[in-house]
Amino acid sequence: MDTRLRTALALLMGMALLAASCGGEVTESDDGASAAPTTTAAAEPADTEPDEPADEGDEPDAEPAATEPDEPADEGDEPDAEPAAAESDEPADEGDEAAATEPEAPAAPPPNIYDDPRDGIFDEFQATMDRGDHPFMQLDAFCHAHDPAPDRVATDTGIEADSISLVNLRSKLEDFEAVGFFVPVGDVTEMFDTFAAVVNEQCGGVRGRMIEMHTIELEVLGNAVDEGRNAACIEAIEDLH
Repeated sequence: MDTRLRTALALLMGMALLAASCGGEVTESDDGASAAPTTTAAAEPADTEPDEPADEGDEPDAEPAATEPDEPADEGDEPDAEPAAAESDEPADEGDEAAATEPEAPAAPPPNIYDDPRDGIFDEFQATMDRGDHPFMQLDAFCHAHDPAPDRVATDTGIEADSISLVNLRSKLEDFEAVGFFVPVGDVTEMFDTFAAVVNEQCGGVRGRMIEMHTIELEVLGNAVDEGRNAACIEAIEDLH
């Protein structure tokens, strides 16, 4: 009995080892088989997906890239070129016209038109004065030397063909010093005499007529002031013309 049991146990153990060894080989082959398809399946989609997206991505990228830059580039070039040419031409023409007119627009008034600092109606009044070549109306000097007017004749009392009679009625202001109201104004008689000398010697008279300056002195204090003034006016008009 012992020998038979031992033989049976040995057979069972051998069968168990054989089954175990067979089961392990089947498991390993199954694992390998499952791994192989898994690897193959992963590899095929990996090869397929990169190829398809790569083709699809290249084609759309190439088409829009070629289309979009060409259209905007053409559209951008044409509008930019047209307005640029138009704008540059128009301002250039306007600038040339402005440059041509600017020197004339701010032109200063003619040399013989007085620019009154008060402006407004005062400038308008000065603009009405035609100074022309008048020897006594220029702005750069009191008078300009000029030739006598031809064919001169007497035109009124005191205005002869070759002379003009002027009378200086001089009030003796220095007499006011006695009552505390004296104001030194200088030698008025000398001022008038100098005026007549400048006109006669530097200007050539008034269109050839020389000034004859006369002075009559008037009292400023006393009871006969009015009578003295009336007498001086009569002398200037009737005697000195």
